Formats: sequence, structure tokens, C-alpha cells
Amino acid sequence: MERYQEIHRPDSRVAPDWAAKIHIATDPVYYQNYELGYLITAQLEDRIRRQFGGLVGHPEAGRWLIDHVFRPGATQEWTAHVLTATGEALNPDYFVRGLA
Repeated sequence: MERYQEIHRPDSRVAPDWAAKIHIATDPVYYQNYELGYLITAQLEDRIRRQFGGLVGHPEAGRWLIDHVFRPGATQEWTAHVLTATGEALNPDYFVRGLA
């Protein structure tokens, strides 16, 4: 935390706090799920922007999300779900474009 988040521990603290982080101790690929979420979100946002002009003020975009993303839920494996909802397999280009 001190190195990457610049949060300094109290001078008197010497406990093994790293072990309290579930991400490190028991679920080391947990952060990977966050990144997959960012990739999928960028792809969905692109699809919504192209098809409806955006999300805010476009109720049809909300209906599309309900019908194509939320209602199907976990009926498909996640890679198939992304393909079905967006028309293409997960593509990091959308995320990269969002960084530019």
C-alpha cells in the first residue's frame, strides 16, 4: 500500500497486513476479473453508442441492455454472452481506444 497507493502505515504498526487482503492470500487472480469487467464495459459502451447514440437520454439503449445483457444473465458462458450481446468476441481495442 505504501509503494503503490501512497498510504503510509502508522509507525507503530508491524503486523502482517498483507495477509488480510483476500486478493493476495487466497484469490490471486481476483484483479483479473476487474480488468475483464473493464474490457466488457468498454465494448458494451461502444455498441450502445453506435446503435443508440449513448445511454443517457436513450431509453431504447436501456431496453437493449435488459434484453441482451441482463435478462440472459448467466445462461451462457461469459465469452459466448459477450459475443451474443455485442456481435463480436471480447476485443481489447475498445478499452485501448478509451484510454487515448
